[in-house]
Amino acid sequence: GLLEDEYHVHIANNADDALALLADPARGAGIHVILSDQRMPGMTGVELLARTRELRPDAKRLLITGYTDITAIIDAINDAAIYKYLRKPIDGQELKLVLARACEAWQLERDNEGLLGELRQAFTRLQHLDADKMAFLRYLAHEMNTPLNWLAATDIIDRDGLTPDAREMLGYVDQGQERLRGLVATV
Repeated sequence: GLLEDEYHVHIANNADDALALLADPARGAGIHVILSDQRMPGMTGVELLARTRELRPDAKRLLITGYTDITAIIDAINDAAIYKYLRKPIDGQELKLVLARACEAWQLERDNEGLLGELRQAFTRLQHLDADKMAFLRYLAHEMNTPLNWLAATDIIDRDGLTPDAREMLGYVDQGQERLRGLVATV
Protein backbone atom coordinates (compact mmCIF):
# COMPACT_ATOMS: atom_id res chain seq x y z
CA GLY A 1 0.00 0.00 0.00
CA LEU A 2 2.65 2.56 0.98
CA LEU A 3 4.74 2.27 -2.20
CA GLU A 4 2.40 0.77 -4.81
CA ASP A 5 0.97 4.18 -5.73
CA GLU A 6 4.37 5.41 -6.94
CA TYR A 7 6.31 2.27 -7.81
CA HIS A 8 5.81 -1.11 -9.41
CA VAL A 9 6.50 -3.29 -6.37
CA HIS A 10 7.49 -6.97 -6.38
CA ILE A 11 7.36 -8.76 -3.05
CA ALA A 12 9.32 -11.90 -2.23
CA ASN A 13 8.60 -13.83 0.97
CA ASN A 14 12.13 -15.12 1.33
CA ALA A 15 15.62 -14.80 -0.16
CA ASP A 16 15.21 -17.72 -2.57
CA ASP A 17 12.00 -16.22 -3.98
CA ALA A 18 13.74 -12.85 -4.33
CA LEU A 19 16.63 -14.42 -6.24
CA ALA A 20 14.22 -16.34 -8.49
CA LEU A 21 12.30 -13.12 -9.15
CA LEU A 22 15.49 -11.27 -10.12
CA ALA A 23 16.65 -14.16 -12.32
CA ASP A 24 13.37 -14.12 -14.26
CA PRO A 25 14.09 -12.04 -17.41
CA ALA A 26 10.47 -10.95 -17.77
CA ARG A 27 10.12 -9.61 -14.23
CA GLY A 28 13.66 -9.07 -12.95
CA ALA A 29 14.89 -6.80 -15.73
CA GLY A 30 12.63 -3.96 -14.62
CA ILE A 31 13.78 -4.01 -11.00
CA HIS A 32 16.05 -1.07 -10.30
CA VAL A 33 15.95 -0.93 -6.49
CA ILE A 34 16.19 -3.92 -4.16
CA LEU A 35 15.10 -3.51 -0.54
CA SER A 36 15.90 -6.23 2.00
CA ASP A 37 15.65 -6.72 5.73
CA GLN A 38 18.89 -7.88 7.37
CA ARG A 39 17.23 -10.58 9.48
CA MET A 40 15.25 -13.16 7.58
CA PRO A 41 15.14 -16.95 7.37
CA GLY A 42 17.70 -18.73 5.22
CA MET A 43 20.25 -15.96 4.75
CA THR A 44 20.93 -12.45 5.92
CA GLY A 45 19.98 -9.38 3.96
CA VAL A 46 23.66 -8.70 3.28
CA GLU A 47 24.08 -12.21 1.85
CA LEU A 48 20.99 -11.78 -0.31
CA LEU A 49 22.02 -8.35 -1.57
CA ALA A 50 25.54 -9.58 -2.28
CA ARG A 51 24.05 -12.33 -4.45
CA THR A 52 21.79 -9.84 -6.23
CA ARG A 53 24.92 -8.10 -7.55
CA GLU A 54 25.40 -11.03 -9.95
CA LEU A 55 21.81 -10.85 -11.21
CA ARG A 56 21.30 -7.06 -11.24
CA PRO A 57 24.68 -5.34 -10.84
CA ASP A 58 23.15 -1.97 -11.75
CA ALA A 59 20.33 -2.11 -9.18
CA LYS A 60 20.48 0.08 -6.09
CA ARG A 61 20.44 -2.02 -2.94
CA LEU A 62 18.87 -0.90 0.35
CA LEU A 63 19.30 -2.73 3.66
CA ILE A 64 16.94 -2.39 6.62
CA THR A 65 17.93 -3.57 10.06
CA GLY A 66 16.53 -3.16 13.53
CA TYR A 67 19.83 -3.40 15.31
CA THR A 68 23.17 -1.69 15.08
CA ASP A 69 25.72 -4.23 13.96
CA ILE A 70 28.80 -2.48 12.63
CA THR A 71 30.01 -5.72 11.01
CA ALA A 72 26.74 -6.06 9.11
CA ILE A 73 27.01 -2.45 7.98
CA ILE A 74 30.60 -2.89 6.78
CA ASP A 75 29.72 -6.16 5.05
CA ALA A 76 26.72 -4.50 3.45
CA ILE A 77 28.84 -1.73 2.03
CA ASN A 78 31.76 -3.91 0.93
CA ASP A 79 30.11 -7.16 -0.14
CA ALA A 80 26.69 -6.07 -1.30
CA ALA A 81 27.42 -2.54 -2.58
CA ILE A 82 24.62 -1.11 -0.48
CA TYR A 83 23.31 2.24 -1.68
CA LYS A 84 21.70 3.08 1.66
CA TYR A 85 21.47 1.53 5.10
CA LEU A 86 18.21 2.14 7.00
CA ARG A 87 17.44 1.48 10.66
CA LYS A 88 14.11 0.30 11.98
CA PRO A 89 11.62 1.63 12.68
CA ILE A 90 11.38 3.27 9.27
CA ASP A 91 9.23 6.29 8.75
CA GLY A 92 7.11 6.04 5.57
CA GLN A 93 8.20 9.46 4.33
CA GLU A 94 11.86 8.61 4.92
CA LEU A 95 11.45 5.37 2.96
CA LYS A 96 9.76 7.21 0.08
CA LEU A 97 12.57 9.78 0.03
CA VAL A 98 15.28 7.09 0.06
CA LEU A 99 13.53 5.16 -2.73
CA ALA A 100 13.16 8.32 -4.82
CA ARG A 101 16.86 9.09 -4.39
CA ALA A 102 17.83 5.49 -5.24
CA CYS A 103 15.71 5.64 -8.41
CA GLU A 104 17.26 8.99 -9.34
CA ALA A 105 20.77 7.58 -8.77
CA TRP A 106 19.95 4.54 -10.91
CA GLN A 107 18.61 6.78 -13.71
CA LEU A 108 21.62 9.11 -13.53
CA GLU A 109 23.96 6.14 -13.91
CA ARG A 110 21.99 4.92 -16.96
CA ASP A 111 22.07 8.42 -18.45
CA ASN A 112 25.82 8.66 -17.82
CA GLU A 113 26.39 5.27 -19.45
CA GLY A 114 24.41 6.45 -22.47
CA LEU A 115 26.41 9.66 -22.69
CA LEU A 116 29.67 7.74 -22.34
CA GLY A 117 28.57 5.43 -25.14
CA GLU A 118 27.81 8.42 -27.35
CA LEU A 119 31.17 9.94 -26.44
CA ARG A 120 32.97 6.69 -27.33
CA GLN A 121 31.17 6.59 -30.69
CA ALA A 122 32.03 10.23 -31.38
CA PHE A 123 35.66 9.56 -30.45
CA THR A 124 35.77 6.56 -32.80
CA ARG A 125 34.30 8.69 -35.61
CA LEU A 126 36.86 11.38 -34.82
CA GLN A 127 39.67 8.81 -35.01
CA HIS A 128 38.41 7.68 -38.43
CA LEU A 129 38.15 11.28 -39.62
CA ASP A 130 41.65 11.99 -38.33
CA ALA A 131 42.99 8.93 -40.18
CA ASP A 132 41.24 10.10 -43.35
CA LYS A 133 42.67 13.59 -42.89
CA MET A 134 46.18 12.20 -42.46
CA ALA A 135 45.80 10.03 -45.58
CA PHE A 136 44.63 13.09 -47.51
CA LEU A 137 47.54 15.19 -46.23
CA ARG A 138 50.03 12.46 -47.19
CA TYR A 139 48.48 12.33 -50.66
CA LEU A 140 48.55 16.12 -50.91
CA ALA A 141 52.21 16.25 -49.83
CA HIS A 142 53.07 13.62 -52.43
CA GLU A 143 51.21 15.50 -55.18
CA MET A 144 52.86 18.78 -54.19
CA ASN A 145 56.29 17.20 -54.48
CA THR A 146 55.78 16.72 -58.24
CA PRO A 147 55.78 20.45 -59.08
CA LEU A 148 58.61 20.90 -56.58
CA ASN A 149 60.69 18.42 -58.55
CA TRP A 150 59.98 20.39 -61.71
CA LEU A 151 60.89 23.64 -59.98
CA ALA A 152 64.11 22.08 -58.74
CA ALA A 153 65.17 21.88 -62.37
CA THR A 154 65.70 25.65 -62.25
CA ASP A 155 68.91 24.96 -60.31
CA ILE A 156 70.68 23.92 -63.54
CA ILE A 157 69.99 27.27 -65.23
CA ASP A 158 73.11 29.42 -65.65
CA ARG A 159 71.93 32.54 -63.88
CA ASP A 160 74.96 34.59 -64.82
CA GLY A 161 73.91 34.52 -68.46
CA LEU A 162 70.37 35.76 -67.78
CA THR A 163 69.06 39.27 -68.10
CA PRO A 164 68.39 41.12 -64.84
CA ASP A 165 64.61 40.75 -65.38
CA ALA A 166 64.98 36.97 -65.97
CA ARG A 167 67.17 36.65 -62.84
CA GLU A 168 64.51 38.57 -60.87
CA MET A 169 61.76 36.27 -62.18
CA LEU A 170 63.88 33.22 -61.36
CA GLY A 171 64.31 34.65 -57.84
CA TYR A 172 60.51 34.73 -57.47
CA VAL A 173 60.39 31.11 -58.64
CA ASP A 174 63.03 30.24 -56.02
CA GLN A 175 61.02 32.01 -53.28
CA GLY A 176 57.84 30.22 -54.33
CA GLN A 177 59.72 26.92 -54.36
CA GLU A 178 60.95 27.49 -50.77
CA ARG A 179 57.46 28.43 -49.55
CA LEU A 180 56.06 25.32 -51.27
CA ARG A 181 58.77 23.15 -49.66
CA GLY A 182 57.89 24.64 -46.27
CA LEU A 183 54.21 23.92 -46.86
CA VAL A 184 54.94 20.33 -47.91
CA ALA A 185 57.15 19.86 -44.84
CA THR A 186 54.36 21.21 -42.64
CA VAL A 187 51.80 18.94 -44.27
